Amino acid sequence: MLDSRPPLPLRFRLWNKVAHYLRADRLRFASLAEKHLHRAAMKETGLTDFGDPYYREGLLTLIESAGKDANLHVLGRAIMHGTIVVFLSNRLLLAEARRQTPEVFQRPVIPPIIIVGLPRSGTTLLHRMLALDPAHRGAPSWELACPLPSGTPDRRRELAYKGDRFMQQLHPGRDRIHYSRIDVPRMAEMWISLMEKQAATGLTFRGTNPGVIHDVYYDRFVADPIRTVRGLYDHFGLTWPDRHEEKLEAYVRENPQNKHGVHRYSPEDFGLTNDAIAGRFTQYRRRFGFAD
Repeated sequence: MLDSRPPLPLRFRLWNKVAHYLRADRLRFASLAEKHLHRAAMKETGLTDFGDPYYREGLLTLIESAGKDANLHVLGRAIMHGTIVVFLSNRLLLAEARRQTPEVFQRPVIPPIIIVGLPRSGTTLLHRMLALDPAHRGAPSWELACPLPSGTPDRRRELAYKGDRFMQQLHPGRDRIHYSRIDVPRMAEMWISLMEKQAATGLTFRGTNPGVIHDVYYDRFVADPIRTVRGLYDHFGLTWPDRHEEKLEAYVRENPQNKHGVHRYSPEDFGLTNDAIAGRFTQYRRRFGFAD
């Protein structure tokens, strides 16, 4: 199997070698056995009811793929273990919340604005600009990862910060990239196929749900982000707050493109070409007027 992982910093490589020598992958903190994962989540939350067991099919598929396809080193197994335990803990907390406060789940949900787009197309900037409106609520990543607290005091934000610091140490320069570096053409092809399906699904949804989508063009967004956001407000009938333009202008000024550094790359770095990629998105390009 080809190894598509970027090289780890030296101290993590040394940790992996020592852990591999000591067979640390057999320890609970790196175990991907279903029973160990469930027990860890129950210990973390003090709960035992996972709700509808339909989720186990996906869980077992993930565990199998992690073991057969991912070629994980010990550190990778430990990170995967921790990630799955978080998801299982969320299930426990959600089932408990439904039991304790069923009325909350009967309340109507305000239709959200969902931002979708291909990588590097301005979705992050648009999301953060919309979240500046006090009438909106852009959930922070730590809350999306752990929607419900598991006790008091609520340490979700603190733990997420520590996790982010660890990932920055694990992948120096990550802020310049915004996606996981891929060094093997086979993996690049996998991601292209995934995005191709995403684009096709989006076009199909558009055809069956007219009027619910507002298009944002990257070049226009970069050229005039304030006007672009105003257009979105107009399309969905949202109220433009007083002095909101000043707030948006300040955000754009304080967060210029490449603020965290420039990441340069080309299709050839991943065994691809511009023409080959464009050919996979012909329908998408024609729909939006980008076809040659």
